[in-house]
Amino acid sequence: MSHRNSLIACAAASLLALAVTIGPPLLSDAEAAVSGTKHNLSVSGPGTRKASTETEICIFCHAPHNTSPAAQLWNRRLPTATYAPYSSSTLKSAPGQPNGASLLCLSCHDGTIALGDVMSRTTAITMAGGAMSGNPLIGTSLADDHPVSFVYNAALRTARGELADPATLTGAVRLDGSSRMQCTSCHEPHDNTNGKFLVAPNTASALCTTCHQKNYWTQTDHRTSTKTWNGAGTNPWPHTTGTTVAANACENCHRPHTAGGAQSLVNYAGLHPGEHSSGERVRQGRITKEGSRWLRCGSWPW
Repeated sequence: MSHRNSLIACAAASLLALAVTIGPPLLSDAEAAVSGTKHNLSVSGPGTRKASTETEICIFCHAPHNTSPAAQLWNRRLPTATYAPYSSSTLKSAPGQPNGASLLCLSCHDGTIALGDVMSRTTAITMAGGAMSGNPLIGTSLADDHPVSFVYNAALRTARGELADPATLTGAVRLDGSSRMQCTSCHEPHDNTNGKFLVAPNTASALCTTCHQKNYWTQTDHRTSTKTWNGAGTNPWPHTTGTTVAANACENCHRPHTAGGAQSLVNYAGLHPGEHSSGERVRQGRITKEGSRWLRCGSWPW
């Protein structure tokens, strides 16, 4: 064998050994983070609602070419639905139609566009497990969800009161580049470490109180009580893993998505506080007797 052929054979053997050592291609950091979550809609995903044969993980949201003009190389059409935003007589922000990152999230979560309908493919990806349903399906009514796509600035803080200075929101909870509260202020779609794709744990409503800084909150029973549910009546905490009053904190009464009583985002219909208004002044009083008596009574069985 010639010297040249010997070098070629040696190089080929080295490459083969390297390939065996390395094994299959490694996932990117983003792919590795999302691969074990329900946002992995590929055939390898852990959920029941996923592709029948598609192996690409990122393609359901992103693609390098032939994508939407939206940022993040978005691989889905933007929804064209008209949404019913959250409203309240005490609302000081101005949530209108969703925009920015929230509109991207809704391209799956409002249920108007099929999960397998991506822009980089000429035909939709075949999915198994049926259409989106249950808690992940927000729909086009956002009236029972925490408002999004509104400007959170110093003026809002002054008008509303009991809000954190927006200039301090530089940690896990952040506003977008236009100072707007978006879905991504509370959710990180690539990482489910904290459950519900939250950007930080919400035990004792730590995530809620990053923005909502209620007067006298630290001395209240909802902040300090270690009482538990006695098992009678309606479960007061069906949407959390907290087992004490303090662990649920704000969520003893409120729920950020699909709240039973839309106004004030209360857990159960009928838990609206009474209201006394005069001009621009609003004072909230005792819980009203609207809605089911059993829901009102069943929600406090500790």
